[in-house]
Amino acid sequence: SRLTTHACILAILSVLFVAALGLLTQDFIFRALGAEGEVLALTKEYMTIWYFGVVFLMVPLIANGALRASGDAKTPMRVMMLAAIVNAFLDPLFIYGWGAVPAMGLQGAAYATLIARIIGMCFVFWVLLKKTNLLKFGAKTFERFVESVKSIFSVGIPAAITNALGPLAVALVTGIVAQFGEEGLAAYGIGAKVDALVLMAPMALGSALSPFIGQNWGAHLLVRVSDGIRRSIRFGLYWGLGGALALMLTAPWVADVFTDDPNVKTQLILYLQVIPIGYAFLSVSSIASSSFNAVDRAKKATWLSIMRSLVLAIPMAYLGGQVDGLRGVFGGLVLAYLSTAFFGIKWLKTLLNPDGEISPEDGVPVTANEVSEQFIRPELRETFVELLQPVLELEGLKLRRLKDGNIGIFVAQRELGHFDQGGRLDFPLPIEVGENLVRLNTVDHHPEHNDNGWYIHRICSIQGAQRTVWLIRMLHLLYQLSRRGAHDPITQAEMDDFTVSEQCVTALTKASNRWLRNDVTPAT
Repeated sequence: SRLTTHACILAILSVLFVAALGLLTQDFIFRALGAEGEVLALTKEYMTIWYFGVVFLMVPLIANGALRASGDAKTPMRVMMLAAIVNAFLDPLFIYGWGAVPAMGLQGAAYATLIARIIGMCFVFWVLLKKTNLLKFGAKTFERFVESVKSIFSVGIPAAITNALGPLAVALVTGIVAQFGEEGLAAYGIGAKVDALVLMAPMALGSALSPFIGQNWGAHLLVRVSDGIRRSIRFGLYWGLGGALALMLTAPWVADVFTDDPNVKTQLILYLQVIPIGYAFLSVSSIASSSFNAVDRAKKATWLSIMRSLVLAIPMAYLGGQVDGLRGVFGGLVLAYLSTAFFGIKWLKTLLNPDGEISPEDGVPVTANEVSEQFIRPELRETFVELLQPVLELEGLKLRRLKDGNIGIFVAQRELGHFDQGGRLDFPLPIEVGENLVRLNTVDHHPEHNDNGWYIHRICSIQGAQRTVWLIRMLHLLYQLSRRGAHDPITQAEMDDFTVSEQCVTALTKASNRWLRNDVTPAT
C-alpha cells in the first residue's frame, strides 16, 4: 500500500514537471523536429491537450503495475480495454462531429484520448481504493516517502535506461542497414513488424513472470521461483524455435503478403530466413530481464540490454555487413542475441537454484566450539556448546563459515539459516509458521527483511540459547518433512517436540510442502 501510494504521488509530481517543461518548449522542440507553419500549429493544437492530460495516462500505468504485482492481471486488462473502446467511440465523434457535437479535427482526437484516459484512471482508482486497499493517505504514510522513492528508483532508473537503449539500438542498426539500399531498409522495417507479432507470446510471458517471481521470492518460495523461470525459459526456447522454423519454411509466401517489389521481396525473404534463428535467444533474454527486475536486480537487466543492443549487436552487425553484406548484418544480430542469452542464463544461476543462493561448498566446516567463540557471550559459551552438539548429529546437518564471516547452517544443499556477526540467528520460515512464532514472542521480524519471510532470534541468555537450538531443530524438521513426509518414522520422532495434535502435524506438513517441495502444487 505504501509503495503504491508513493509511486502514484511520484508519478504525478514527475509528470507535472515534464508536462510543464513540454508546454514551455513546444515551439523550440517541434521546430527542431522540422515542423513549420500549419504543421507546427496543428502539432501544438494536439500536444497542448496531450500535455495537460498525460497525468491521466501515467498514474493508471502505476496503478495497473501495483494490481499486477498483487496478483490481479485481469483488472489492468479491463482498464486498458475500456480506455481503448471509449477512445475508439469518441475519436470519430469529436474529429468529424455529429449532432450537437462540433467537428474539432485534430483537437477532437486529443480530447477523445484525454476523456478515455480520465475514465480509465477513475476506474482503476476505484478498484485500488474500494477493492484492494492499495492506496492509503495519512501522516504515517508520508513519513517514509523518501525511503519508498529510493526503492522505486532502484528498479525504475535501470528500467528507464533499458527502455531508452532499445530505440537507440534500432536507430543505429537502421543506419547500418541503410548502407545496403532502400530495398534492404524496407525489408528490415517489415521484418521488425513480423518479429513483434511472432514474439508477442514470450514477451507477454516475461511481463507476467515479474509479479509471479516477485511474490514468491518475497515469501521465500525459492522452489516456485526456480520452477517458474525454468518453465518459462523452456517455453521461450520452444516457441522461438517453432516460430523460426515456420518463418524459414514460409518466407516466400509471407513476403508476398507485404510487398510486390521483387527487390524488397528478396531482401525480406533473406531477413525471414536469418533473423528468426535468434527468436529463442531473444525470448530467453526477455525472461532473464523480467526475472532480475522482479528480485530487485534491475542493474543486471540493464546490463543485458546494453550488451544485446550496443556492446554486441552494433559491432557484430557492422562487421557482418563488411564480410557478407546484408546477410552478414542479420547474422551478426543473431550472434548478439545468442551471446546475450548465454550471459542471461549464466547470471540466472542463483535464481535457478531452488535450494538458495549459497551452497555449503562456498564455506569451510566449523565446530560448535568455533560458533560459540565467535558469536556467543563468554558466560554462555559452555552451555551453548552442550546444547548445540547433539543437534549437529541430526541427519545431513552441517555448519560452514561463509565468505562474509557468518556461519551458515545447512542440510544437504539448503541453507536453513546463519549466525551473523551481531550474535543472532537469522533464518527464513514459511509465513504462517513465522508469524505464529512472532505472536508467541519466540522470534522477531528481521529488521532489514521484515516483510518477506525472514526472522531473527538473539542469543542473550541461557533461555535464548535453548530457544536457538530449538529453532535449528525445527528448521531441520521442516526440511525433512518436505523430503520424507510426515509418516516417516524418523520424521515422526522429530515431530514430537513441535506438535501437540494431528492438526499441528497437518499444518506443519502443509507449510513445509508449500515452502520447500518441488513435487506438489503449492498453496496460493
